[in-house]
Amino acid sequence: MLYVAFVLLILGWSYTAVVTKIALNYIGPFEFTLWRVLVGFLFLFLITAFMKKLEKPKSIKWAFLLGLFQNALPVVFYNLALVYSSAGKVTVLGYIMPFWTILLERLILKTKLEKIKYIPISLSFIGLILIMQPWYFRASVFGYLFAILYGVSWGIGNVVSVIIWEKYSHWDVFSLTFWQMVFVVLVVILFNVLIPYQRTVVLNSYLIFAILYTGIIATAFAWFLWIFLLKKLPASIVGLSSLAIPVFAMIESYIQLHEKFSLTDLIGSFFIILSLLIIYIYSLHKKTQSSGFAS
Repeated sequence: MLYVAFVLLILGWSYTAVVTKIALNYIGPFEFTLWRVLVGFLFLFLITAFMKKLEKPKSIKWAFLLGLFQNALPVVFYNLALVYSSAGKVTVLGYIMPFWTILLERLILKTKLEKIKYIPISLSFIGLILIMQPWYFRASVFGYLFAILYGVSWGIGNVVSVIIWEKYSHWDVFSLTFWQMVFVVLVVILFNVLIPYQRTVVLNSYLIFAILYTGIIATAFAWFLWIFLLKKLPASIVGLSSLAIPVFAMIESYIQLHEKFSLTDLIGSFFIILSLLIIYIYSLHKKTQSSGFAS
């Protein structure tokens, strides 16, 4: 079940960069963000109500912090980054997030980093550097800044999620996902009011598809999977495993947006995939050992 969730999450989020990049030709980033989260919120509300999981939040403060850092700020920074930079580069820069998660876990939660994890972390870091190729950057510095802020805020959100599950282990995943989306909508509305982005909206079939895809698949469904995985696995493992998403995003942007990638990009992708295999094999081995001792 966990591996199926990972695959769905990777496929759903990786294609989001391509869909959003095209959609931003027809609408401003703040307006698109608002429509995305409104559709996601409505979808989550219907599902949560249908499953009779609509209950009072166990903590308004923590639901707000989760919505702010794990969804609202990341999606705002993500869309702004795509205005200035290419889909492949933005996705890669944003997915430095696992390193922010590990750093914040150590600083805030005082977790210890197992020595074996230094190997995949190092490989992932080398892969990301090779894919980013900072010595060849040509796009606006604002795109890079927003992409990095996207990853940092997401990393903070991961730590908030870990704290929530430690404090409220019986908080239903559907209920938590719904309530954090309530605050996501409020925060994004505030962004639209305070920072109006002047652009004429061109309503067409692709824009409607993009709003539905990013709202239902990339926002409601994917964030449910993300929070579900964070409940079942350590944040560092979930974060590092998600490094497959920029690899898929690069492939998809190459096919549909005709973004070019060099041999260095491919070598970097190889290092990232190798690091993922190490993480999965180690996690599976550790889980098998725990099951053996338990029996």
